[in-house]
Amino acid sequence: MTRVELSVNEYRKTIQLAKTLSLEIDRLVKAEEWNDIEALIAERNQALEKAFVPTLPETLHKEARDILALAKQQDKNLLTEAKQRKNSAGAELVKLKHGKKSVQSYLSGE
Repeated sequence: MTRVELSVNEYRKTIQLAKTLSLEIDRLVKAEEWNDIEALIAERNQALEKAFVPTLPETLHKEARDILALAKQQDKNLLTEAKQRKNSAGAELVKLKHGKKSVQSYLSGE
């Protein structure tokens, strides 16, 4: 069965899958369990691609738009979180390097 041949129920299931995956991504982010998030995002995006086709029944357009808006906001939030964590990690690295230099100076008697 091609993407064009999906039934209304199959489209609805696909949209629901994207929503379920988005909720799971949110749960993992809040729990700071980062290992599975990338795979879930890929799976969610596949579900969205499968649902967003010209043959999507009009009765599902609002539902599909809502989940797409949720996914876009979620991606934006994840990007912001990643940038903050990168900046934080950079600051920690600077502190560690400074601490290492201090220890080395102390041990060498300077």
